[in-house]
Amino acid sequence: MNLASVLCVRDTLPNGLAAQNYVKNDDIIVQLNGHSTVNMSERWAVNEISKSSRLVLTIDRQNELAPVNLELTRNPGQGFGFSLGNRIFIDAIKEDSIAGRYLEVYDIILQVDELDCTNKPLNQVKQRVANDQNRTLILTVEKGFQGPPTTIRSGSPANYLIPNSSFNTTTLR
Repeated sequence: MNLASVLCVRDTLPNGLAAQNYVKNDDIIVQLNGHSTVNMSERWAVNEISKSSRLVLTIDRQNELAPVNLELTRNPGQGFGFSLGNRIFIDAIKEDSIAGRYLEVYDIILQVDELDCTNKPLNQVKQRVANDQNRTLILTVEKGFQGPPTTIRSGSPANYLIPNSSFNTTTLR
């Protein structure tokens, strides 16, 4: 099983620019100003956002048929009115693995055993899975994430990616 991360909206200010433009808490941001957010570090994203007066977000919202494109333009001294978080998702699964029987690519991992994975660093979640002593994992997942569009997945500049972002395991009991 290969895990990856994607940025999301952690929180919006009630009367902020983002909320006024229908950005919602827990929206998954698959693209930020033309860059894929798969394995994008929050530090790089915050830097990109802070220097921009105009933001173009591609959002994957659960139960929407297609990603939503939103454009936010702020005035000098104004914020965009949202904070970033991340979600961990399944990027690939070995077909002959136990995980392949129960999980799907793009399932969002909400919890691994007792560990809440919401806004946790990718490496921490990978480490929790890799260090499972009982060789039994209880995963709580959310369905409905469509995954990043294929055209933007391959266009990620290496300078903003989280290092060592691939993880493989063949057995889950």
